Amino acid sequence: MLVQLLINGMITGAVYALAALGFSLIYRSTKIFHIAHAAVFTAAAYFLFLFYNQVHLDMVMSILLSLLCTGILGVLMEITVYHPLFKDEASSSVMLVSSIGIMTIVINSIAMIWGNENKIILSGISNTVKINNPLAEPGSPFKEIILTIPQLYQFFISLLAIALVMIFLHYTKSGKKIKAICDNDRLVEIFGVSLTRYRVSIFFIGSIMAGLGSILFAVDFGMDPYVGMPVLLIAAVAVIVGGVEYFWGAVLGGFLLGFAKALVVWKMSARWENMIVFLLLIVFLLFRPEGILSRKKRKA
Repeated sequence: MLVQLLINGMITGAVYALAALGFSLIYRSTKIFHIAHAAVFTAAAYFLFLFYNQVHLDMVMSILLSLLCTGILGVLMEITVYHPLFKDEASSSVMLVSSIGIMTIVINSIAMIWGNENKIILSGISNTVKINNPLAEPGSPFKEIILTIPQLYQFFISLLAIALVMIFLHYTKSGKKIKAICDNDRLVEIFGVSLTRYRVSIFFIGSIMAGLGSILFAVDFGMDPYVGMPVLLIAAVAVIVGGVEYFWGAVLGGFLLGFAKALVVWKMSARWENMIVFLLLIVFLLFRPEGILSRKKRKA
């Protein structure tokens, strides 16, 4: 039972890590606590529902178009709201309130178009894969670990996407400029880097990562207009727990929260799995606010 839950937690944690990495990319580079990331997450699932279930395109084309539309939605948020505020040197609180406004508009628009009820992308029972559990005792009902095909897609596609983004950030010229923007955007601008162009790219990449995580979840569990907010909260906590200053911290935090929720389900109940997210947040804010990977800084 424990092994099954831990593997399920690892798979869920991979999707959390993907969403958290997108949130971290936007937050570190723009210093915007991007609450509207929840609306982007939600919109991606509904784009997939539109293209696959209503327009009846094939799954691959529907996913690609959904990701493109999700990236464009994130870019529109930057161009129409965030960038004008950035040019006017608006405070972080103004950015936060604006982000909440964007999220409210997008989510309510989705609810008006598609309704509040739960939507299903794929109907029927998913095919499963059975793996022998080496830790189970002979005759145990948990001798086999059962995984669904969507779960396997969730895990491996999330890992691949995280790896590709990390390679882009660490080994390409554009990626290194984005990392420099995260450290000091004004100084980078002095050296001739166009912040406007790179901010657009950052929102596009970060939104696609949220969209991919949303699609992987939606194919397995379905969605409703409010599915994005819980994932946003988990992504934000994952960034804090792992370490705000490191992209790998968001990934580590996502996996940690996935494992933690699985352990809560094992020992307590699924009703308490969100409790552990905020409990970990409080613990880290009290005892290690810099996160797991960040180094302690000397106080002046």
